[in-house]
Amino acid sequence: MARLTAHMEVGQDDDSWWTPTTIRRSVEAELRLTYRFVKSNLDAAFLPVPLFTMASMFCREMRVAEVPLIMARCLLYAFLYSYSIDIANNIAGSTEDKINKPDRPIASGAVSLRAAKVRYVACTTAYLVYSHHVQVLSWSLLWVLTIFSSYVLHTAKFGPAKDLSMSLGTAAQLMAAWKLGGSPSELGWDWVRTVCIWVYFTVSIQDFRDVPGDRACGRRTTPILLGDTLGRVYCALSLLAFQYYIIVRCVLESRIDGIAIITSAVLTVATIYVALRVVLLRSLKQDELSYRWYSTLYNLEVLAACVSLRALPFDDGKRGSRRESAYVVAVACALAVIVAYRWKLIRESAALGWR
Repeated sequence: MARLTAHMEVGQDDDSWWTPTTIRRSVEAELRLTYRFVKSNLDAAFLPVPLFTMASMFCREMRVAEVPLIMARCLLYAFLYSYSIDIANNIAGSTEDKINKPDRPIASGAVSLRAAKVRYVACTTAYLVYSHHVQVLSWSLLWVLTIFSSYVLHTAKFGPAKDLSMSLGTAAQLMAAWKLGGSPSELGWDWVRTVCIWVYFTVSIQDFRDVPGDRACGRRTTPILLGDTLGRVYCALSLLAFQYYIIVRCVLESRIDGIAIITSAVLTVATIYVALRVVLLRSLKQDELSYRWYSTLYNLEVLAACVSLRALPFDDGKRGSRRESAYVVAVACALAVIVAYRWKLIRESAALGWR
């Protein structure tokens, strides 16, 4: 892209930039730029889509032959979903990012604001066309309208409105993922609705790390509206209260078995840890790490859906045994992906003296 622009600016009309080496370098540069756009939000915007699609497939006892195509579709959807919000967020936050997140592509000068807008239009168009193809257009439209409201109408400048937009985005994300998995929407809606409420009351954890830049730009996020101490207590109590509800009403109400009990224990420990971090560790660096742990907790919430929504008990015999084994392996692999993605966070936490 840069080479093509340079040729056009100096008036060259040769085709030297079409060489395989130049094309390869351009593609590699675009991939690196794309990763810089999405890397900080993969755990919140990308990973939940395949996780909840997996829950949907378990709910209807999918055939193994279906898995590759369904997962390929959901991974492409997850990328377009996350890329659209990350570019929009970079564009809208280009000013305060110079204070809060100077390593972002626009703030660091890696890409111009105009070029980012071109990418956003292209990505959003592809996102809507693809969503129509896989029959989740209504949820994708909700997501696009939420982004428009947040960054064009500037509703994200006011804390409760921003939290609501994140909750609606969660509904769009998870319901599309559920439909991609092939189960009827009504079977997953109760779980999605509960998680959306959890998100609304807790997602402002992400804003503690951005308070200096938000103040400079006139934003009134929830931590600024409530004040530092009250805002942290509000988030911590919301985490504990709604996690209790999720465990009792969503995980354990459907069944009480070994996997459900282990899942509930993991959610409980993770929630207490995140709540304590939010209240006790108050530097900007620690707030960034607390948000990363909160994103991990969100992934665990979605993974818990694989436990509560799975079509069990299994039939007697070898067929049921094989299906149960496949279920355990799939959940273990998903958990391994979450842990692997968080390994860098664990190392950063250890470097600061906290785990």
